[in-house]
Amino acid sequence: MVRLETSFQVRPMSGNIGAEVFGIDIRDVSDEVVAELREAWLEHLVLILVGQEEADPSDLGAFARRFGEPYRHILFPDTADPVHAINVPAGGFWHSDVTFAEEPPIATMLHARRLPAKGGDTMWANMYLAYETLSFAMQKFVAGLTARHDFDHFYRYPMGDSLETDQFVLDQKRLFPLPAHPVVRRHPETGREALYVNESFTTRIEELSPSESDAILELLNAHSTRPELTCRHRWSVGDLAFWDNRCTMHYPIDDWAGSFATPGQSSRQMNRVTIQAERPVAD
Repeated sequence: MVRLETSFQVRPMSGNIGAEVFGIDIRDVSDEVVAELREAWLEHLVLILVGQEEADPSDLGAFARRFGEPYRHILFPDTADPVHAINVPAGGFWHSDVTFAEEPPIATMLHARRLPAKGGDTMWANMYLAYETLSFAMQKFVAGLTARHDFDHFYRYPMGDSLETDQFVLDQKRLFPLPAHPVVRRHPETGREALYVNESFTTRIEELSPSESDAILELLNAHSTRPELTCRHRWSVGDLAFWDNRCTMHYPIDDWAGSFATPGQSSRQMNRVTIQAERPVAD
């Protein structure tokens, strides 16, 4: 465990991504501690702030604002409170949050309030290393490409396939045109390049034929999620995860009892807030 200059401690979760943070109470943190946390976040990409059992949704919202303006989901712009509960399955696929927006959120916080007896872990992947561990030839090839992102899966996963779903998704696409983002984006704070495609929302590389695009996306998705590029967290009540959507993907594992229960009866409840919209750029 490495002690920083401030009162909190950081313990890496794996060799390449993620760290647990001890000695923080999000209800009472100084500007100096917030600055140190941001440095640790940029270094480890994912932080798990342990021991936040006493924090409520208003505390979570106030803490999130220390890092940027809370983000309102483009498909739910009228939601009164950007801090919201997640009680239903949200996993089974690797993704970065809301990449189907022109300006996706830069960060996500997830606070564990109620947990099943087993299951429901979350995994993250280091997308800096996903790019940096490609061959030099493949790095050059993908660096100039752009990819289309789509929210079709976002609705079909909980709603299922039906004519009603088809019509609903079509109506939404008339309201929200699908964006194209660089396949490799540059992080504005660290300057490092990261792959920016995911199996949930990236549907097509613009400059390639459909078959070429499918093959390259399959290769990149498989490469990005190799075990040595990932970490896995087993939740405890009070844990607060804070991750950088610009250089990570995550995978919520839907293996917990009651994962398909109605929201009010779910055995797993998390409060979630996303932070600050930003347009991905290649350089």
